[in-house]
Amino acid sequence: MTIAINKRRKYLFWFLLAVTAIIAVCYAIDSLAPPTKDIQQFEREIAADLPLGTHRDTVEKWILARGFQPQMAEHIQNPGRVTGMSARVPKSNWLVEGEIYLRFTFDDNGRLIKSSVSWHTFSL
Repeated sequence: MTIAINKRRKYLFWFLLAVTAIIAVCYAIDSLAPPTKDIQQFEREIAADLPLGTHRDTVEKWILARGFQPQMAEHIQNPGRVTGMSARVPKSNWLVEGEIYLRFTFDDNGRLIKSSVSWHTFSL
């Protein structure tokens, strides 16, 4: 009788260990995925608050209002003229470190013509 109880305990231990390992692997795989909800939230906010044709100053204020630092970019063909702006939003967890990039492109009059949101990872 005690032999059967010991076998059940041994099998129960290995079963619980396997279930725990499967849960840990699933969590690790989920951690590697891009933060889709955050990206979609930024895309919705940009579509609602910054329609095409919005002036560059408004975009800069929008970025600053969210606590991010805007980075200006000059296009090679237009030296001295800001034709792009971006912001980096740090986003990391215990397994992956990365950033959400917000990119904005302007025409020669400083009006928004394109925006994009993307996810980039880098090694720890």
